[in-house]
Amino acid sequence: MEGVDGFVGVVGYDAGMAIELVEIDDVGDERLRVFGDVLKRRGGEDDMCARFVVEGVEPVKRLMRNGDRFEIEAVLCEKGRAAKFCHEVDGVFGGTVYCVDRVIFDAVCGYPFTRGVMACGRMVKKYEVTDLVGEGCVLVCEHCENEENLGVMIRTAAALGVKGVLLGERGVSPFARRVVRVSMGNVFGLPMVRTNDLVGELQGFQAKGMCVVGAALMEDAVSVDAFEVERGGVALVMGNEPAGLSDEVLEVCDAKVVIPVRAEADSLNVSVAAGILMWKMVGHASG
Repeated sequence: MEGVDGFVGVVGYDAGMAIELVEIDDVGDERLRVFGDVLKRRGGEDDMCARFVVEGVEPVKRLMRNGDRFEIEAVLCEKGRAAKFCHEVDGVFGGTVYCVDRVIFDAVCGYPFTRGVMACGRMVKKYEVTDLVGEGCVLVCEHCENEENLGVMIRTAAALGVKGVLLGERGVSPFARRVVRVSMGNVFGLPMVRTNDLVGELQGFQAKGMCVVGAALMEDAVSVDAFEVERGGVALVMGNEPAGLSDEVLEVCDAKVVIPVRAEADSLNVSVAAGILMWKMVGHASG
């Protein structure tokens, strides 16, 4: 179907929308190169502003809804999904959407991807630790090396009303490709902060009246069922699998909590444990 100005139109696309739909028919087109610069696995302070790739309709929508913090550099859509997607984000996003066939889309993505939408962007306005201070529950990840675990924890944190996430110096980036996908794009709606002085920031939370609670399989840990918060907000600190929390972080914790499990089960996956503990801590922090 011939579209406006010679564009090979997409059925259902309304040329009156604010979105400009541009067809690309060459996988080597320079406009697609931006998707090749994907954020690397390891963390570090610079990873908070590095370029990232987002895959899937809902994650891309969440990125678009947080345009005050993030710059969208490019949006790519498989032709069969273009019209529906443009209608869904019209009024939220007013830029260009590149439209390609399925073969080109899969080539850019790097593997067959059935959801047909991806975007590339970066954070342009970082959150600060001060955005996390106060009432409510903050999730703290000292050293998460697994992208799926971090993604699940972020998605769960958003669902339970956790106010933000503080990351230690080491560990995967919250904007790593798989983290973003597993979090369903919730990484864009929660304050994310990385620090190279985690102990100092936890002490700062305490100085502001927050309770720092570490998840630890230790003899002096209190069962989460019996735990009570004595003051203010809660910073829930999760450790690394399988090493747990460092001695330095354990030393600064006001309390340590554990989830009772059957002896033969040994322990829970960190993202599962974090979900249970966040549910409990959100209730405690809200009184």
